[in-house]
Amino acid sequence: MLRLLLLFSLLISSASAQTWQADQPLNTERANFALVSVGSSLLAIGGTSDPSGSTALANLEILDTSTPLAQWSVRNFPPQVTPVYGAACTVLDGFVFRFGGIVGSGFALTDEVWRYDPSTDNWTAMTSMPTPRCLQGVFQANGLIYLIGGREPGWTFKTDVWIYDPSKEDGNPSLSPWSNGAPMPEACEPFVLGYKGDAYLLGRYTGANEVEKEIWRYRASDDHGNTTSAWWTVGQIPSNDFGYAWVRHQDNVFLVGGRTDSAGHAARVDTVHALNLNNLQWTMGPVYPLAVDGMQLASVGGILYGAGGMLTGSDFTANVYRLQ
Repeated sequence: MLRLLLLFSLLISSASAQTWQADQPLNTERANFALVSVGSSLLAIGGTSDPSGSTALANLEILDTSTPLAQWSVRNFPPQVTPVYGAACTVLDGFVFRFGGIVGSGFALTDEVWRYDPSTDNWTAMTSMPTPRCLQGVFQANGLIYLIGGREPGWTFKTDVWIYDPSKEDGNPSLSPWSNGAPMPEACEPFVLGYKGDAYLLGRYTGANEVEKEIWRYRASDDHGNTTSAWWTVGQIPSNDFGYAWVRHQDNVFLVGGRTDSAGHAARVDTVHALNLNNLQWTMGPVYPLAVDGMQLASVGGILYGAGGMLTGSDFTANVYRLQ
């Protein structure tokens, strides 16, 4: 019995040892941006600091997390790169790929695809998406990038799965890098995370005042154009909160922050939910220092980072925190 009590005490001590600590803040307050890691660097790309959503930020910020007390440095977009927020971004072979997004005024959307090389600060235009799109889910498997759902002009939700093959950009120009996968069972704005070649939709937004809680799993290897064989339900997220950030960090999936419904004036939350990928059990994680939505998460060097977001419908933050 004494051994069990001692073990329980050690487990509690270990869990409580993880806390959020303030890190170097961004230079610019921003929300609805992309936060990705390339090597030891964090990149905060685009987004907006305009409560009306009519303008997007025309820059990115980069932080070398391997350098103690390093500051975020700003890199402005070249004139040909359209500033956007709500874009889908992912990293493949050291390049950042940016797909679509909201241009700003009138919530216009773009179909642009850009490849960014952080080592040279160079942007390269790639083959455009089939149609303009924003707020898509994105993941990668076997050298392919999958774009899932999102919204098209007119703010309509979509079910499409688009498969992008970067290797076809440098080959025969008659071969399109785009193909179609099995569509989702329901049109939505999905919250997608890739893990071991599959996509997990950690909830989805369909236009109601709260998020649909089902977790859908998409298996790329079973995608033969058949929704029934490629998609199925595997559980639920623990909350209906809207606008949370999500990321895989080590053996866990973290959901952080959000707001109580889709209305811009809704109360923000500071809750942290963690899904253990080994036993598929949800637990509560260390409370985030701010009640915030529209923030972003990234994992690099064994440390989980949270950055930016909205404190209210009109107040943004540049704060950055790390969990270790």
